[in-house]
Amino acid sequence: MNTSLTGLTQEEYEARLEQYGPNVVASEKRQSLLIRLLDNVKNPLVILLTALGLLSYFTADVRGAIVIAIIVLLGVVLRFFQELRADNAAEKLKAMVSTTATVIRDGMRREVALHELVPGDIVATFSRRYGPGRRAHTDCQRPFYQPGRFNR
Repeated sequence: MNTSLTGLTQEEYEARLEQYGPNVVASEKRQSLLIRLLDNVKNPLVILLTALGLLSYFTADVRGAIVIAIIVLLGVVLRFFQELRADNAAEKLKAMVSTTATVIRDGMRREVALHELVPGDIVATFSRRYGPGRRAHTDCQRPFYQPGRFNR
């Protein structure tokens, strides 16, 4: 990784950011509302109740078929809106969280956002195993531990 114990310089960081791009995880595309609704209809319980409703209808039990149809419709609609609300809440929570890492760059410790990490960054990890205030440093490939090495 061509990294020294003083970390990357600003020029090395910028070159690696240009070469490798930001450190972001590919996110999956959100499903359209129609696809989401169809996924709820493909539920085995919904299919079973629909089959039972059709059987009731063809055996001249119209009242039973209507009750089953209402149950199926309510179940699909409620599940659809619950999943929609849960996904929206998860997106809001994700937007509220800002995750950072402590890296060594130009010999100094800096707090950077995770999307600013590049290959070769020396990341300072804080571990309770080594006691309060002790740090284990890694270069994201070959971990090593040197007590007190970067305590400034």
